[in-house]
Amino acid sequence: MANSGNMEKKHGERRPGRKQPAGKDHWQWRNEMAESMAGALDMKMFGIKAIYLIGSTKTGEAGPCSDIDLLVHCTDDPLKQQALQAYFDGWGHCLALLNKEKTGQHTTGSLVDLHLITDGDIEKKDSFAAMIGSVHNSARLLRKAGAHE
Repeated sequence: MANSGNMEKKHGERRPGRKQPAGKDHWQWRNEMAESMAGALDMKMFGIKAIYLIGSTKTGEAGPCSDIDLLVHCTDDPLKQQALQAYFDGWGHCLALLNKEKTGQHTTGSLVDLHLITDGDIEKKDSFAAMIGSVHNSARLLRKAGAHE
């Protein structure tokens, strides 16, 4: 059954008749926000070893409805992972509002797409972990935990 009455949008959808605004490219402010999120994060509290940027923001191809894809190497602790997801969901909902102000495009949910990987994933090169150090489509390091973190 068609849902023609529902005006909510999902990431990547455009409303007819809307034009992209002139000015700063969409990927640039998303890249700045990804760097801000990574810089503001308490790495030790969340058990984070490294944060990477992937997807259209990393490649400079993000459009007005694109999300920000983050790859986070963290400990295999479900409570810390749950808290980390909540942290980025908060950022993502705020960024969705900012995106609407900047572009006029309404998106539902979080503008941050979080991908968590652990040491085990990296050892096996499972899933998104294969992007770390890859020659093609590699993840871009935003921040790595220091010895004191």
